[in-house]
Amino acid sequence: MADLVLTICSSLDGYCEKPGGVFSPPPWSDEVEAAWSAAALARAGHLLYGRANFIFNRDFWSAAETDPTSPAAGISYAAKMNALPKTVVTRTLTGDPGWHGRIAGPDLAAEVARLKRETTGDVFAFGSATLAQSLWSLDLVDEFWLMVTPEIFGDGAPVFRPGRPAATMRLVECRRLDVGSVILRYRRCMPIPSQPIATRCWWRWRRTPRRLPSMRSTTAMRSEIEARRTVLSSMACVMRTRAAPSGWRRYAATRALTPTLSST
Repeated sequence: MADLVLTICSSLDGYCEKPGGVFSPPPWSDEVEAAWSAAALARAGHLLYGRANFIFNRDFWSAAETDPTSPAAGISYAAKMNALPKTVVTRTLTGDPGWHGRIAGPDLAAEVARLKRETTGDVFAFGSATLAQSLWSLDLVDEFWLMVTPEIFGDGAPVFRPGRPAATMRLVECRRLDVGSVILRYRRCMPIPSQPIATRCWWRWRRTPRRLPSMRSTTAMRSEIEARRTVLSSMACVMRTRAAPSGWRRYAATRALTPTLSST
């Protein structure tokens, strides 16, 4: 089953859009392109967009198929961007949106579940703060890619808003880029179910990697088993002696110190 990966850019003060919903492209370079866009497309089998982001990208990338002089035509992964199937989360667009896209149904959770079942590769969501909030609030995100840029917007649309369910994430990658941005990749941690102690211990045991036993000879293994039996027997004798009455302990000590005489 595919994962849903949410990718979003954030200013240093936590905004993904400037006031008025204005999108501000992050600082760009060849390293950013390889670590962000190319890395995402290498895993992506389906793209999930909000309405505004879909229209912007459709107009930019589709020009590569008709205009060889367009900026998109010179980008190595333009053909894959145009070929990938896409789904648009919108309340205003209707009909065929073009660019190998389709309109998502009214039930976003059911739509994402279907995409996860049917997609080869992962589902990447390139969206605004509104789409990110919708996916978070429905607890649909498996992996989170955040690019923190060296900018301060002062105001705008925040990346994180109230209303999200609590979740524990595991850091997968932290990469510093040549433009001063940082890419953070987090995955959801698998929760340990709230069950009785025996079930929780079994769960931890299943998740703990175990080392294969080394190959040893049968004689060595038998010697080790006998040595362990001797130690356990000695411990049992000591425990029984300590639990016995004082007179019996003195008698046992005397017998232990008296040499055994063999009959002649």
